[in-house]
Amino acid sequence: MHRLMPLSLLLLPISGCTSVATLNPVCSAEVKAEQPVLQGQWRSWDLDTTIRAEFNKQEVAGSQWSVTVSRVSGSTSYSGDLLRLGDDLFIDLLPNEEALYQKQFQQDALTTRSLYRLRLQGDALLVSFVYSDGLHELLRPEQFVSTKQLHNDDQLTLLGSTSELQQFFADHARDSKIFPFELRFAREESLLDRENQTASGLMQLASVTQDLRSYDRSVSAAQDYLRLRPGDPAGHMALALSLLAQNQPAAADKHITEFFNLCRDSSWLPWGDDRWSACPRDPDTVRHRTFGLAHFAARDFAASANEFAFHLQKSDSVQASDVAWYLLALDTQGEPGRQTSRDVVTKYAGLLAMPVTRDLDAYLRGKLSDSDFVKKASEYHMECELYSYVGSHRLALGDKIGAREFFA
Repeated sequence: MHRLMPLSLLLLPISGCTSVATLNPVCSAEVKAEQPVLQGQWRSWDLDTTIRAEFNKQEVAGSQWSVTVSRVSGSTSYSGDLLRLGDDLFIDLLPNEEALYQKQFQQDALTTRSLYRLRLQGDALLVSFVYSDGLHELLRPEQFVSTKQLHNDDQLTLLGSTSELQQFFADHARDSKIFPFELRFAREESLLDRENQTASGLMQLASVTQDLRSYDRSVSAAQDYLRLRPGDPAGHMALALSLLAQNQPAAADKHITEFFNLCRDSSWLPWGDDRWSACPRDPDTVRHRTFGLAHFAARDFAASANEFAFHLQKSDSVQASDVAWYLLALDTQGEPGRQTSRDVVTKYAGLLAMPVTRDLDAYLRGKLSDSDFVKKASEYHMECELYSYVGSHRLALGDKIGAREFFA
């Protein structure tokens, strides 16, 4: 049995993401479409690495289009057809090597195709692939098969006929659960392509200078990025983090608020379905946690404790680290804070039993020294978390010199 990597994993290698394929083609003569403007070379700057896609109108293995996708690691070629379902344009692709294999070994080959939604806007091409999590909510178990048991990759294969697949994707073409992410390409050497290069460079500069603790340069790069991309939530969060590092909490709060407003509203997006790359799935749930961390960094520990209290109350998926930061904030609030801490420790005893927080309560109550607490780091392989807790605790106590030792 023979399989190649589907295009979705080349376009967007997200950890834990299951690719989706179809056993039968989605395209048929009745829905086949023409789109000559697609011809040419396109480049994306959305991800950490550049991706190029070249579309050529030429017959390959019985299909009308050939597509070559190139990354630093190499390139892969596909053949396929454009189709239109309602008002929406798609391309139905098969890796060329898989098509050749099928021709040679028809009886033994399992070949699968992949469907992608396309949108053309001048010099911009937006490509969206099918997301497996959304499919599980809509399909019955007999309508798909997981090939994880058969291959090294994790793939969900839809078993419907061509007509069934056409009806399904026509009904869900704009469903953000099925197509949650759009990868944006620009026609190479166009003005948009040059702008994308500049924006990508500025975001990378903001990140690198932040890591180097050159916060003036990081703030400047993030501000320049937002002049090009004022509606990108990732830019607002990058600027907020740099401003917090400069001890400008009020300015940082403004951009954190804008980050969540954009994620919640997403009116800056063409269809409002492209929040995955920068935003949490449920912005309101994460909002209080983010402000809790921001207020802690700004040494407003009472406000930090309040935000974490709201987060624990409203979130459906409380993490051990959420409780840990709440306890760190409460520890600065004197006896009332310590009383609340005891209640929190009792309520979240199960979560706090996790290795990274198992000894936090004892440490905050003075039963473990800094050195004894961080000795656990190598045992748990969680050095970053434990050192950040100790450094933050030192900082909360006003011991900047002591905190620097654990943040260095």
